[in-house]
This record gives sequence, structure tokens and C-alpha cells, in this order.
Amino acid sequence: MVRYLTQNLTLWADAPPPAGQEKGELYAGFPVQLKEAEPQSGEPMDGNDQYYETVGGDFLWAGGLVEENPTISVETALPSSSDLWYHKALRLDDLWADRIYGQGIHVGIIDTGIDPSHPGFSPNQVASWKDFSFAKDPKSSDQDGHGTLVAGILAANQGNLLGVAPKCHLHIARVKEFPASAVKNSFVADAIRWLVEEKGCTLINCSLGLGAQDIEEISSVIAQFREKTLLVAPVGNKANKNAAQFPAIHADTLAVGATDVTGSPSPLITVDLTKADAWAPGENIGFGFIPKWKSSDYYVGTSFATALVTGLAALLQQKTPTLKGPALKQTLIDYLKPLFTTNPT
Repeated sequence: MVRYLTQNLTLWADAPPPAGQEKGELYAGFPVQLKEAEPQSGEPMDGNDQYYETVGGDFLWAGGLVEENPTISVETALPSSSDLWYHKALRLDDLWADRIYGQGIHVGIIDTGIDPSHPGFSPNQVASWKDFSFAKDPKSSDQDGHGTLVAGILAANQGNLLGVAPKCHLHIARVKEFPASAVKNSFVADAIRWLVEEKGCTLINCSLGLGAQDIEEISSVIAQFREKTLLVAPVGNKANKNAAQFPAIHADTLAVGATDVTGSPSPLITVDLTKADAWAPGENIGFGFIPKWKSSDYYVGTSFATALVTGLAALLQQKTPTLKGPALKQTLIDYLKPLFTTNPT
């Protein structure tokens, strides 16, 4: 493969592109027909010192656009490493160093919605959204804050706010408007159908728990799409007869437990964590966003550990596009198990 890696943009030419990247397409999203061009005059910049010419005659250099069309926006390069403790615990640097950021992966988030104006998200990152909660506010919004936080941990990509898979496509299904709002199992079942059948999501993050009653419909839906998508859900935070919550306990769901900064099961989580299939950091997860129900920008909970695992799944799926459903679930379990050796399981 001929790979032209520049400082601020990555170009692919003369070979099939990696999963999710169209041939001759910049990360910035506009199509180009690449060809090597003679070097043009300009100030020295870090990069590969190569120039490429687009269909429209614009010259691209290691640092970005050189001339002609200043209206085209080229995205700033994403980092290849992170200083956040929970990113390091998941060994994201090994994947980010290869520029694996979740490109081309469609991820569904079933939660309280999203604040599309939050500075952590790029303008086009939310590919679609739909309300299943019969909310009073029909607009794309998040009255609670939980959904925006989960989406940010998973996929934020602006400024200092960086999620695990900052290049994935987000599809938002709102099933709950306010903290006290009831979540009907049928809402979640309908959301899963929409995300898989209409939006092609191969991953769904469901950072919430449902009642144990009337689960036949949603159980059937999860099983129906087990080969097409992987549902990732938290085991829960508070003990309820020492039982993990639904849908995490469904056999086709990846159930996620939370660890503290030492890699041990979080003492702040009182549910039976032995029910978890996999583990991820669930304490001191910062995102720079303060929901109405919190007074800190650092969070604790299996919901946020779940978001980290879903983001990791997007990276692994980009790296190996054939990974779906049960195979992806087992790959995640195998990846995470040696990272958190004090698991009770």
C-alpha cells in the first residue's frame, strides 16, 4: 500500500484504503484524485515534505493546504498517544499509533440523547438521532447529560476532549429524557431495530439498566441481531439482590464491570461484579462536561466503563473489519482480561 502520511491529514492512493476510508478521500471529507506534484514554494514545515494535487488543482502539503481554496477545512491531526490514565490502562497508544481511530465504524448509543452543541464533538460527528422516549422536547438534545457524557467518553474529538474512538460515526437513540423518566423495554427494543436495520450499526452502547419484567421482546431482538451487532452494557452500580442488571445479563451482550485506578474491582460499585464479561476503568473518568446531576467533571460508574469498552470495540473492528457479534465479544474479553488481572472472575 502506498501511504502518504502528512502532519495534518492522511491520504490514501494506488491501493485499497483501510476499512472505513474511501480511496482518494481526505479525513476532512472532500474527495480528491491524488497525484504527486512538483514541490511548490513555501515555508518549511514538519511532515513528509511532499505535495499532492487535488482534482481542483489545490496543492496539499505536509502542513495542510498550500494555495487556491482557503475555504476547505482540513482537520487537525489526532494524537498518537494520550496522557489520560484510563486511556493508558486500555493501551490505546498501540492502536492510535497506527492511526486507528474508529474510522468507518457506525456506533449506536441508547441513552438520554446528546447535546450536539457540546464543544467536544465535531459538527458532523453525530450522523443521525431519533427519539424513542416520546419526549416533550422533540429536538436533538440531552436534558439529563448522561448520554452526552457517554458519547464524549466514547468519541469526543475536539480540542483537549478526546474519546476512545474519535473518528467513529455516532447514531443517537434517546430512550430517556430526564433522570426520573421511565425507560420502557419496548423503547430500547425499537431503538436496537432502528440502529441495526436502518443505520447499519455494528456496535451499540447501552449504558443503562432495565427492569427484569417483560424482557421477552428485547431479548428476542438482541438475539436476532447477534451476528450483525454487539450490544455493550454495564452490569450496574448498586446491588439489587446481588444481581447484575438487564440487558447486561443477556447471553449475547458484553457485560462490563468497572475497575479503579489500580486495576482492581471498584469498591464504589456494589453490584455483583463477578457477572461481568469484561472490565474497564470506571473511576475518575473526566470529560470536561458537568451534567445536571453531578457536581464534578470526574465520574464513577459502570456506564462510563461501558463507553470505554465500546470505543475500544470500534478500534478493534476497524483494525479487523470481519470482527462482529460473538467473535468481537470474545476478542474484547481476550484483550481486556490480561490488563486487569485482579478480576474476581
